[in-house]
Parts: sequence; structure tokens; C-alpha cells
Amino acid sequence: MTRGLSFTTIVFAACLAGSFAYAADEQAAPTAEAPAAAPAPAPAQMPTGPAPPWATPEVLKAQLEIRLTEEQHQPFREIVGKFISDRTSMILMEIRKSPPNLDQDIRSRSHSLEMNMDKALKPVLTAEQWKPYEAYKKVLLKQLNKPPPS
Repeated sequence: MTRGLSFTTIVFAACLAGSFAYAADEQAAPTAEAPAAAPAPAPAQMPTGPAPPWATPEVLKAQLEIRLTEEQHQPFREIVGKFISDRTSMILMEIRKSPPNLDQDIRSRSHSLEMNMDKALKPVLTAEQWKPYEAYKKVLLKQLNKPPPS
């Protein structure tokens, strides 16, 4: 079981790293001065393949159910993004350690990161938004725990 989880986790981490690299390319600022005779830029190419686990239709639908205000969008994205990044780093670190109870260690540390995310989001979300957030978190975790498609 540990061998399958390690391979799955490594493949997931590679997909995650590729997604972050793609996002960084999209957010790169254009240069201040463009040459006068420069050709028109090619249209942006959409990445092919499956969406990352946090951008699947199920997760995005669950996020819309929270009904975030304009002021809540940025902190929500930052906190959830930090959770996903920290969780991925933790999984890779645990795999490198190669403990005998890898699955249990990952579940335990993941639960701790979930609690930290909840604590950080408590002042951001209203009481009415908390139940939809819990549903969102459940869908997100289900997607994050799925093995990547082969």
C-alpha cells in the first residue's frame, strides 16, 4: 500500500508543480517596452489534460456555494492556497522520510493543516458561510486524496 501511495503522491506532486509553473507564466507581467515591429502575440494556449484537483467542476461549484463577497475572495484564495501548498510539501517530506506508518502520518499531519486552515478562515467567513465552507472542504479533500489519472 505504501508503494502505491508513494508513486501516486509523487505523480500528484509533479502535476501540482506543473500547475503552479503554468499559473506563474500566466501571471508574468508584460514588458514595459515592446519593439515597434513586433508581431502580434499568439493567443494564449489552454493547458491540456485534467484540471488540478482544486479546480475541478465539483470543487469550484462547492466554492460558489459559499457565496464569498469581493473582500473575502483574496484572503480565502490565499488561505486555501497555503493549505494546498503546505499539504503537498508535507506529503513529499513524509515520503522522503519513508516512515513505516506513512499513511497514518500523512493523515494526521493533513488533519492538523486542515485545522490551521479552519482557524485562519474563521475570521474571514460569516456564520452562514461556515456550513457551505465545510461542504467545500469535504469536496476539496476528496479531490486532493484521489490518485491522479494515469
